[in-house]
Amino acid sequence: MSDSSVGHPTAPGARSPWGWVFLLLSGVVWIGCSTEPIPAPTPVAVSEGKSSPRAPAPEAAQPTATPARPFEGIRVRVPGWLAGAARKELLSRVSAVFPGKEIQLVDAEDPVRNRIWDLALLPRGAAHPAATPGKAWVIESLAFYVNTALLRAETMSQPTTWELATRIAEKEVPSATAPRALALAGDPPGLAQTFEALATLAGATSGTRLADPRAARALDFLAELHRRGLYRIGDKEGLSANTAAGKVGTGQAILALGWETDMAWVADRTKSPVANRIEVRDPPSFQDYPRAKGKPTRVWCWTARETGGATQALESLVNSLTLWDPGPLPGGRWIGGITEAASFPAPSDLFVFDLRPGQDYRDTTAQLREGWKVGAKSLDLLRAFEIRFAQIQKELESGASP
Repeated sequence: MSDSSVGHPTAPGARSPWGWVFLLLSGVVWIGCSTEPIPAPTPVAVSEGKSSPRAPAPEAAQPTATPARPFEGIRVRVPGWLAGAARKELLSRVSAVFPGKEIQLVDAEDPVRNRIWDLALLPRGAAHPAATPGKAWVIESLAFYVNTALLRAETMSQPTTWELATRIAEKEVPSATAPRALALAGDPPGLAQTFEALATLAGATSGTRLADPRAARALDFLAELHRRGLYRIGDKEGLSANTAAGKVGTGQAILALGWETDMAWVADRTKSPVANRIEVRDPPSFQDYPRAKGKPTRVWCWTARETGGATQALESLVNSLTLWDPGPLPGGRWIGGITEAASFPAPSDLFVFDLRPGQDYRDTTAQLREGWKVGAKSLDLLRAFEIRFAQIQKELESGASP
């Protein structure tokens, strides 16, 4: 995904980029509830010489609803790729540490419930601020998944640069329900993942902050695709990671970028009808910001959140799970509790839109879309988000509501 900076001149009458950034940092909308009193019923008029109407019988008392009992068990957030026997084994291990407690598995793809957990398996850097991550557990690679049959039909070359990938994106696929041939996740969690992956390809590593030129390079590229109608964002228009994988895995797109855990089924002949046409290739870096040598990778860690008296037991469980071999995985590989996770060029807190407490997916997406609309520079947008997230975390740590 390529392109130069997106700091286009502001159109006449449009808000300036710096004005937008100022509003981004300071504008909070409070929506109040109406407290207007309900008007009293109009009395029934009674004519002279006529009896008044019979008063209605009092309504029978309705049974009072029993308040829901708060959940007192252990919630474990797991990604969809940890399934089958591995998921059963996980339940057994958690139950052994917390006998008598209810164990509830929370689907990581559930946008409503996935923020409430006590134990989670997360990509490194995506943890809650009040959480303790364990050692690296699974490592996976980022790759292009290319439908070679569609590529040949369009007489296109393999995408060895982001310029070629952009040309592919401009091609229409006749069988597609989506209008373009490059499938990139753009729903709220998918946007975060796509940005982080591209920032990795621009040379960002685990120590890169959000407002970094390499991260801005990735956002430049997404902004340019969005401006040209080749990339959509938002919970209604943007693709999820699973849907993006599905576009290339069912022959509705030529090219998708994704991590092994999301894309493994695409090249699986038992699951994808076009698996024999799919080639897995290393994605290119951005020529103006070349990445370090080696494949872009990320690691997953077991992570425990502070939960009162259960904290010590959860941290002990995290350490034991790090040494647990889950057996064959659909994507990525178990690395045996290796502690040298920092040696892997995995992004860390680059993009915290998806898991940062107090942050609304839709608000962030809307603000990013507005920034793109007025031509705000990517680095300015990232600085604004970085300041905002730091303030949210400060309020959380002080006990205030974000």
